[in-house]
Amino acid sequence: AVMLIKRVALIPLSANEFSFHYIGRCINEFHCAGVKARPQLIQLPWNNFPRTFIDNLEKNHRWQEVKSFLNTCTPTLDGPKVVSHNDIHAGNLQIANNKVIFLDMDEVCYSSRLNDLGMVIANFWDNGRIDAGSVRKNSEELLYGYDGEHKMTSGDLEELLLYALHKLYFTEAYYRFISDIKQQNHGAFISELIKKEGVIKDMLS
Repeated sequence: AVMLIKRVALIPLSANEFSFHYIGRCINEFHCAGVKARPQLIQLPWNNFPRTFIDNLEKNHRWQEVKSFLNTCTPTLDGPKVVSHNDIHAGNLQIANNKVIFLDMDEVCYSSRLNDLGMVIANFWDNGRIDAGSVRKNSEELLYGYDGEHKMTSGDLEELLLYALHKLYFTEAYYRFISDIKQQNHGAFISELIKKEGVIKDMLS
């Protein structure tokens, strides 16, 4: 994995090249590089929803569910922090010279290692399958790729799913907001996000 790059040709990461184990290892390399760089960054708060997002969720009768989650499902926030990319999705992972490139660094912050890993679980679903079995398998592969010396515990899975659900809620709020200000229809995508939220909520209950 590469954090900072010079001018090179970038290729989108295709489904054939994607593996949760490999992305876990790349994120570990990114975090290790951040430890060496020691940049001056903010620490990401758990309840980091902008007021405009909250207003939009309230308008769509979704804020109470999200608020309840934020207030009652807080992960272990006093653990070790890493330099988190904080915006991992398909558009920000590219290939150059057979290495994964992390793009769009303007959301970088200090957070738990599970923040970035949770974003992978939220944003990459195994061939479009939305079910608990796929989420568990992907989580195991991702965490093993990140740290192959330790098997995933039930506590690891729960924390990872908390961050994944947080990202799904945040993404839902973002697309509801964008739909309003740009008069765009993201209804199908938002419905898919809500379906994914339901799968992870059931796994956490």
